[in-house]
Parts: sequence; C-alpha cells; structure tokens
Amino acid sequence: MSRPTGLLAVFWPANAILLGLFVRAPSLATWPGWAAALVGYVLADLSTGGEVLTTSWLTAANLFGVIVGFRIYCLLGSEHRRIGDPRSVLYLLVISTASAASGAVIGANVGPVFMDQSRWIGAVVWFTTELTHCMLILPLMLTLPGPGRLATAIQSSFSRASVKKLVPVAVLGLSVLAAAGLGGPGAIAFPVPALLWCSLSYGISATVVLTLATTLFQLLFMIPEVPYAPGSQSHTLSMMSLRLGTVLLAVSPLTAATVNSLRRDTLRQLQHAANHDSLTGALVHGSFVEKAEALLSGEKRRSRGLAVMMLDIDHFKSINDQYGHAAGDEALVTVTELIRQNLRQGDLFGRLGGEEFGVVMPDVGRDQAQLAAERLRCLIRDAEVGGRKGGFRVTVSIGGAMEGPECSGSFEELLARADVSLYQAKHAGRNQTVFAAD
Repeated sequence: MSRPTGLLAVFWPANAILLGLFVRAPSLATWPGWAAALVGYVLADLSTGGEVLTTSWLTAANLFGVIVGFRIYCLLGSEHRRIGDPRSVLYLLVISTASAASGAVIGANVGPVFMDQSRWIGAVVWFTTELTHCMLILPLMLTLPGPGRLATAIQSSFSRASVKKLVPVAVLGLSVLAAAGLGGPGAIAFPVPALLWCSLSYGISATVVLTLATTLFQLLFMIPEVPYAPGSQSHTLSMMSLRLGTVLLAVSPLTAATVNSLRRDTLRQLQHAANHDSLTGALVHGSFVEKAEALLSGEKRRSRGLAVMMLDIDHFKSINDQYGHAAGDEALVTVTELIRQNLRQGDLFGRLGGEEFGVVMPDVGRDQAQLAAERLRCLIRDAEVGGRKGGFRVTVSIGGAMEGPECSGSFEELLARADVSLYQAKHAGRNQTVFAAD
C-alpha cells in the first residue's frame, strides 16, 4: 500500500515483521513458512507493477536479510529473543545491522535502477532504511503481549492510571512538540531525557510503544528540514543520516527499560523467596502471621466469621526414619499441594514449621469451616505419596478455631486456640479434626 507503481515503497515493514514473527515463534520458520513468505513477497511486488526479473531480485534481497537476522537470533538465548536482558538491545542493534547490510549487498542496484544514482548510494539507502525499519518494528514484535494479555494489560493500566503516572508521558509529549517547534540539529535529542524517564516509570512494552511513536513523529517533522536537491548524493546521505540518528536514539531508553525490568523481576523474586518456604512454596511463619493479622482486621467488618486451622502430619519422624528424609520432603510437598488445590482464592496457607501448617479461611461460618477441614483430612488420608512401588500414605491431625465478627482477639490468640484443638485431635488418636468451642 505504501509503494507507488513502478517505484520503491515509501515504508516497507515486511522484512522486520517477518523476522519478528520467526524469532518470536520459531515453529513458523519451516520450509512451508519460508515458501509462504516468498509467495507473499512476489505477489506484493507483482501487484504494484513489478517485472518478474526485478521482483525476483528485490525478493532475494529482502529474504536474504531476514535469513541472516534469523540465523543470528537462533544463536542467542530465549531472554534475548524477548528483550529480557540489558544486552538484548545491543544484540538487537547488531542483528538489525547485519540483516540490513546483508540485504544491501543484493539490493544495492536500487541506486541505478530506481534512483538514477550509483550502486553505492543504493546500498546506503537500502541499509539505512532497513536498519530503521528493524529498530522501529522488531522491539514491538518481540515485546508486545499476545491479544489476551494485551487487553488485560491495557485494562489494568487504565484502572491504575493516575495523574502522577501520566506525568512522564506528558513531559515526553511536550519535549517532542518543542523539538518540532524549535527545529535545528539539536532538536533530535530533545525527547531523550523524557524517554529515559518513561523507561524507568513503565514496563518494556510501554517504553517500546512510546519510543516508536516518538521516533516516527520526529522523522515526520524533521525530514522536511533537510534541503531538497533532486539527484544530489549529499541530500540522500543527509536524509539517511537523519533517519539513523533518530532511530539510534531509541537504544538508550530501550536499554534502560530492560535494566529496570530486570531489576523489578529480581526484587520480585527476592520478595517471593523471603516470604515463601523454599520446599513447599507455602508462606513462611512470619509472612503468614502478618497477612493473617491484616485479614483478621478486615474480617471483623464482615457479617460472618474467620476460621483458623493448624494441620500437623502424624508420626512425621517415623516417616523420615522408615523411608528417609527425601521421602519426608516428598510427603510435605504432597500435603502442601493437596491443601493448596482445595482452598479458595482468598484463603491463606503457610508452613508454620517442620511438618506443621496453618490455614486461614475468611468469611466462613463454623459448619462450612469444619466441612472444609474434614475434606482436607480425608483427601490427605486417601492420597499416596510417591505414586510408585514403595509409596506410602500419611494422615494429618487438624485443630481449628473460629473468630466471630464481634470478637476482638488478636490472631496470635486465635492461633493458640487452634493449637490447643490440634493437641486434642492428636490426643484423641490422630487423623482427627477438632474445632474449639466458641
């Protein structure tokens, strides 16, 4: 659609899109996939008045650049294919350069054929335009979420949007307008500080979109400032220099965004490790108590009560002595998974220590809580640990306590009452469920 009949396309994103598709979904890069791309290129060119020989030559140049870029990407790890590492943007720049240069080797004849200039100028035009398209489109192709996740992300962003969150975008818009209004050779760098601010405020996908929009806007307003001289090599080289300079400014905010994203992921992992047991994935004692106290504070405003349960694996020392500590760990994991799978979304679950676990169920009545506890006990009793020859079964004792909507006791007091009930369940013969009286 951007190609006038008999001329080169004004904007040709096909190569970058194809490379992005194959890098993001390597299963598409099969012989049928490449053949389909070849047919698409040929039909696109012939439909705009291309001759068979010219079409074959342009298609070969396009596909050769894509092949080179794809083969280099295949040498990198998956984190670089989704721009998940600070070095990923530099790899993106290197691969885009190699892809554009490879296509320019074959496509250099666009100079004498389409522009009435030398092959050298043709190679420069091909290289710079392809590098521009790759640096604009590839980051978007590699980082944009799928349709379902994209809709969720947009909805979540709007629901959490605030004036403070929108300040970096507003400053970016003002800097772009200032660049367009003032002009001059330095205007190309005006939006860089605002883009860096955006990269530190938003995720990688949002930074990619903002950088793409800023770059396109700059190109739209600054290219007309290059003095036009038909057939002049200096004009061609000046315009190519402007395009490259504008696009290469995107490297800094994209790199900053990946560093910031990696930092956030690392902090999230550290926080998860600090709050969750490494073996079972359940909340550790301190985090469990903290979240339970907050839940209890909010629960006192509801119409129903809150249940606290303590679960203890019966004869756990004997399991370790008879089957080994690895089997004991497997028993802990099995019990954990059964409990986690049979709790509601708002329930809390933590490992209080050793073979002892805690469960908090908000907004439940006494009968509902007792049924839930009994169901957990039966599920654990009927499950086999290991599921292979030599497997074994375990049982749990459960003690529970209820906190009504009008009670004012602390969570520690409630937990102590559940602990007393647990002792009673064990004293009654284990594999029992006992709830404290109100």
